[in-house]
Amino acid sequence: MILEVAILNIKQGRSDEFEKSFEKAQLIISSTEGYISHELKKCIEEIDKYIFLVEWETIEAHEIGFRKSN
Repeated sequence: MILEVAILNIKQGRSDEFEKSFEKAQLIISSTEGYISHELKKCIEEIDKYIFLVEWETIEAHEIGFRKSN
């Protein structure tokens, strides 16, 4: 299993918009071959910061399957 960790810094005041858009984006991510699970965590110290964790079966599932998909 591969754990992808992404720190997402959202433009100030746009967190609500980001979270609504993420609802749609997570459907795309979760349909990618090799996907296992994901979590989006909101930072409590910085209101417009998130950490995004995605578990993949293999590094290829992430680097080739997800990053190179359209």
